[in-house]
This record gives sequence, structure tokens and C-alpha cells, in this order.
Amino acid sequence: MISLIVCHRNPVLLEALKKSVELTIGVPHEFVLIDNLDNQYNINQAYNKGVKESKHDYLVFVHEDVEFLSKNWGSALMDILKNPKIGAVGMAGSNYLNERGIWAEVGMPFIQGRLVHQDGEKLFVSTYSEEKNDALVVALDGCFLACRKEIAQEIPFDEITFDGFHFYDVDWSLRVAQRYHVFVTQSFMILHKSYGKKDQDPNYERLRNKFLEKHKSILPFTNQSLKLDYKNIRFYKEYELKKKDN
Repeated sequence: MISLIVCHRNPVLLEALKKSVELTIGVPHEFVLIDNLDNQYNINQAYNKGVKESKHDYLVFVHEDVEFLSKNWGSALMDILKNPKIGAVGMAGSNYLNERGIWAEVGMPFIQGRLVHQDGEKLFVSTYSEEKNDALVVALDGCFLACRKEIAQEIPFDEITFDGFHFYDVDWSLRVAQRYHVFVTQSFMILHKSYGKKDQDPNYERLRNKFLEKHKSILPFTNQSLKLDYKNIRFYKEYELKKKDN
């Protein structure tokens, strides 16, 4: 029923992920492991390859450093994705994407979801929104992405523009959001063991600039069906400008 597609680079993390899934998913599933130990693929190439090799109708693109914390999350996920209007589901994201292309920095009330993070030995919950309901968004964090297989075939990951491991998630979810609804769900929880490391990669800014160039005609972006309060958006942007001046 569910194909879990993993760009595999760390055998220890992979075994922990597989054990976590087996204990929690609660539905028939397969692992589609794209061996990237020699770093021969960027993550977009790995995910597109995984889509072609997958056998099931529901796909989960998941990082190796994820642990599932909720029982029977597979059924909960499939119940969401059965809605043909929904194109993608994640665990964290934003219903507003600013000119910088960084979903997390726009802050409340725009960011949505909850993730358990690990910083060294410490576990903590990153609470992006006070509400615990599923929320419509336009950008998703890539630690967990899910869709029906037909969506991944219609809207593949951009392996030409993004030749690395950053901004593939925001690019893909933004393109899906222009055709379908994209949701953050809080019907189950995951632990993402990486925290605060991506901007230490020198490729981060290079790929962010590629993202901005690709989407410059639509940024800043929000889905019109969200009916956001644009006064709040303007206020937030003015607030950010004041902070930079101080």
C-alpha cells in the first residue's frame, strides 16, 4: 500500500528507520532504497528513481534520520491522500512563502505543524503552530513528504535545477501547491534527528539562489484559497524590516 523511498547514505540510520517503520506503520509497505553511499545521485535523482521503482499507490519520501513515534500512521496518511484534491502531505511547512524562499523564517501564524527534534542527547518539540489541526500550506519541509504515485509522476522532483540536497522540498511542494492542495498533518508525529545543520553547507545559499531565480515571478506566494489576512502579511514584513534597521 505504501512505498517508502529513501536516499540511503548511512547504514546505521537506515536500520533504525526501518525498525521504527515496522513497529508503527500498521499497513502493508515496501522500502525502496536508492543506494547513494558513493554520492552518485542528488536527492532529486534518487527520489525520481525511487518513484519508478515503487510498486504501491502511496509514496513516502523520508530521510534516514527520522523515527516514527505514532502507531498506525500509515492508515492515517492514506485517509488524507485518498482525497483527490490533496496533492502532498508533510509534517511541517508554511502557508506563506516570502521573497527569500525560506518557509520557516516567516514565523507564526504562517508556519504550521510540529516536529520532535534531537540536538545532541536532547529531544524537544518544535511547535510551529498552536493549533493541532491539519493545515493547508504552500511549502513543506523535506524530512517527510507524501503523495499519491500519480502526483509524483505528474510533478517529478527537479533534478536539473537542484543538483544537491537543499530546496528540492520547497520547490516540489510549491509546484504541487499550484495544482493541488498541500497539507501539513498533525495526525501523527515523527522525530527528525538532524537539527540546525543545513545552513552550514556551502551549497545551501547556492541552491537557494537557484530556487529564487526559478520562482522569482511568483514570490512571495500564498494559495488564494487560504484566504489569508494580507494585512497580517504586510505587518509581518514591516516588522522584519524594522528589526533589520535596529
